[in-house]
Amino acid sequence: MDIDSELLPVKLPIFTLQPIIENAIKHGISHMLRQGKIRVSAGRNDNGITIMVEDNAGKFTNPSDRKGLGLNIVDKRIKNLYGDRYGVEISCVPDKQTLVSILLPAK
Repeated sequence: MDIDSELLPVKLPIFTLQPIIENAIKHGISHMLRQGKIRVSAGRNDNGITIMVEDNAGKFTNPSDRKGLGLNIVDKRIKNLYGDRYGVEISCVPDKQTLVSILLPAK
């Protein structure tokens, strides 16, 4: 974990991290023959607070350009609470890395 200590008191919407970390394990590193790693980091930037969950499996697939159910629920919850500017983004380098970024307001 690499969390900016100033962000430790920040409260997240319920079930924000749990489904994302669960996906990184269940759909990512559990399918690897080599050692799997999950890194959680968070920091502030000009856009707000960014929380990142990264795994070294790179197994994310985007069926029909839709997010998985858990990721979709997290994204919708954040957008409902804070607006369309915030939410979940996913990038993947196959067999190397899946990175889920969660953007929240700085307040």
